[in-house]
Amino acid sequence: MFVKTDAIVLSHKKIRDNAALLTLYTEEMGRASFLLYGAGSKRGGKGYSLLHPLSLLSVEATVKEGQDLNVIKEIKCIYPLLDAVSNPYKSSILFFLAEMLTNVLRTNESDKLLFQFLQESVRCLNGLERGVCNFHIAFLVRLASLMGFSPNVCDLSDARFFDLRQGEYTDQRPEHKEFVGDREAQFLRVLCRMNYRNLSCFRFTQRERNELLEQIISYYRIHLQDFRDLKTLDVLREVFD
Repeated sequence: MFVKTDAIVLSHKKIRDNAALLTLYTEEMGRASFLLYGAGSKRGGKGYSLLHPLSLLSVEATVKEGQDLNVIKEIKCIYPLLDAVSNPYKSSILFFLAEMLTNVLRTNESDKLLFQFLQESVRCLNGLERGVCNFHIAFLVRLASLMGFSPNVCDLSDARFFDLRQGEYTDQRPEHKEFVGDREAQFLRVLCRMNYRNLSCFRFTQRERNELLEQIISYYRIHLQDFRDLKTLDVLREVFD
């Protein structure tokens, strides 16, 4: 079967001088693996420059039922990430989010609403001028919502604790350890007001932003089985330090 689909690069791995193994999140197939021949050559527009994390591509591939590896026939960039790739802050976010998405997007079923969100988010980051340091925070909160385990951070009561396991505020200290106290819970409250248009309005110290990100990642780890450690997290912290 021949398939043409838009796709987002999650990762790639060189397996021979002229071939690469790609993990893509596609509009038509969900997460899928592809073999790309000619990846080591710029001839034919198949060079590794196309494969930067979260690059937006159009892919034509041969897909065989029962096989996990599909062969790409044609590939092209549909939206150059010129600013995001050259900007060290944006580029570090791309690497971090690509690893995060590789970790959490595990189904090979199409989810066009999720794909549209990812595509629009990448375009937004590329063109963003202010509030870049908060982008990944807003992204992860929205992603959790689309994946069906959104935390209820919009409850503006005076509850002192946020239960990460239940995803909600509580007046009583949870009996388990998967919760945050009053100070961290206050930071979580602001997330219901954060979006890509007002990122620059939220002023966190580097320590506060790191703590908030840690809590969000902990929330993902609680709600997703086999959540792996993130190698790019330390790089992200260092870049924004």
